[in-house]
Order: sequence, then C-alpha cells, then structure tokens
Amino acid sequence: MDYSIQIAKIKSLLPDVDIVTESEFHLFKNEKFAKKAFEYFIIATQNIKEKLNIELNFAFRYQHNFNATAYRFGNENIILINVGIINELEILIDTSINNYLEDPFTIQSSFPIEKNILTELFIYLISSYIFYHELAHILQFNFSTVNNSFSFSEQYNYTKPFDIKNHIYELDADSFGICIGTILLLQYLENNKIQDQIIVFNLTSLYLFLVSKVFIEFTNKPLEKLYYKEYSHPHPVIRIVECNEQIINTMNLNMSIDKNFFLFTLKRCGDLLDKTIKKNNSSFNYSSTLTNNFENLEKYNTEIEHLNDSYKELTRFRAQEIYNRLGIASEI
Repeated sequence: MDYSIQIAKIKSLLPDVDIVTESEFHLFKNEKFAKKAFEYFIIATQNIKEKLNIELNFAFRYQHNFNATAYRFGNENIILINVGIINELEILIDTSINNYLEDPFTIQSSFPIEKNILTELFIYLISSYIFYHELAHILQFNFSTVNNSFSFSEQYNYTKPFDIKNHIYELDADSFGICIGTILLLQYLENNKIQDQIIVFNLTSLYLFLVSKVFIEFTNKPLEKLYYKEYSHPHPVIRIVECNEQIINTMNLNMSIDKNFFLFTLKRCGDLLDKTIKKNNSSFNYSSTLTNNFENLEKYNTEIEHLNDSYKELTRFRAQEIYNRLGIASEI
C-alpha cells in the first residue's frame, strides 16, 4: 500500500498526530538510515496485512523521544514509530558495534565480518524486533474480547498506577518480537552457511548486547533501583533477562551447540553492558544487579508465567502459527 494512503487513514483516526511524509525524510538525522528502516517497516506491514488478514497502517511520527505506539480502533490498527527511535537507533547500533569490535575478546577471536555488513544485519534485526513488538500489542488487542479501542505506548510512565496486565502484555510482546529477530539471525546464518562456532558466538553476543541496549534506551530514569510491581513497564533488567533467555532458547532449538556456549554468550553480554554503562559514568552494574537479585527476579518471572494463563489473548499461545503464516519458519 502507498505510504500516503496509510497516512490518510491514520490522520482520519488520529487527526492531531504529526506524521512525517516521504518528502520530509530530510528531518531525520540520517536520511539514508531512515529510508532503510522505512523500507523494512513498509514490507513488514504489507506482509502482515496479506498473511494475517488484518487492517494495519504504519507511519513515522514527528516526536523526538525514544518511543513507539500501537493503536486499535475497531478493525483498524496502527503502528507509529517516533522519529526519535530512528535517530537514536542509528547511533545506538553504530556505537554498540564499535564497542564490540574494539573489545579485546573480539579482536582475539578474529571476527571476519566487516562492520558495514554487521550494521546492515543489525539494522534489520533490531528494527524487526521493535516493529513486531508493536504488532504483538495489536494482536493482543485483536485477540481480546474486552476492548474495541486500545493503545499501548513504549514510553515508561512512572506516575501511572501499577497494573500487572501491562507488565504481562509487555513481556509477551518482547518475547514475540525478539523471537522474530532471532529467527532472522538464524536465517542469516543458514543463508551464508555460517557454522563456525566463534562467528555464531560473536553474532549472538552482539545481538544480545544490542537488544539489552534498546531496553535501557526506552527507560528515562536511572536504572539503579530494581523494581517489580511498580510503574507502567517492567524494569529493563527484567526485560533483558527474559529476552536473553528467549534468544538462547530459540537458538538452542535450531542449532546443535554445547550448553556452555550459551552460558558464555550470556556472560559476554553482561560484561559488555557493564563496560559501556561504566563509560557513561553510571553507578549501575548489570552483572552485579543480576547476581544480587537473581532469586527475586526468578520469583517475579515465575509469577508472570503463571498469570499468563489468565490472558488467552497473549501471542505466546499462538506464536508458532503466526510465524508460519508470516513465512517466518523456525522452532520456538
């Protein structure tokens, strides 16, 4: 569908939203990067409309905060990605890949993939996670029998009363989106006949690292206070733990690799996070937070898993079917 038609539909439902047209892409910090992400999102939107038979429209919103929002109005569904996400995502991916390539372990392992190829790959993977995370919210709305009109923003809200349903929805959307990114990584490995475990290790570690950085970017508050039943969204550490586990489990189901490989991958991600956070003069330490609060994190995640059964609209109950219909086929 033509982007201008999608904009017209969105404006008819959200008349006050400031949409970025194709002629205004110069407003992005990096127009080339924005066009690349735009191409991914447009193709994904069309595929979803055709394969899932739902009315979906996508657009860039002219807002500079790191945020995306999913809307449902009856049978009409909308995904808005803020200009701020695209602007900051380019910097996040570029600096994270630089940090990774400059790390002594990466240098010693002789990682053979050039930076421009890594950048292209991870623009695709991280953009896919963000977009399909929003799709998961739309599917939650559509599978629910309660709400005819609904919206869900990725912006953390620290004044809104806590609602466990929001945490459940958010973690479910994380799982849905992160699985698609992982499947795309597996397809990249297969298409390029990559079997060398060091290369697989480096690509998986970099993916974990980038996903973790995205979660940290979405929050607009210091990370030091680890919370559970508070605020609009789960604490980034909870989301990082859950998504890293999902990535590892999906990789493990589709590749014959020793368990220690994945444990080392998780440790590598933690070490990289700690180094980059320390460079930003933050007192937060991911690894020590995880170690010191592991029991409580496990307890909260187990509670969420038990509560999931009360929310049959979650994507986790039909994820494999959805992936198959979208033409994204791997075991999850």
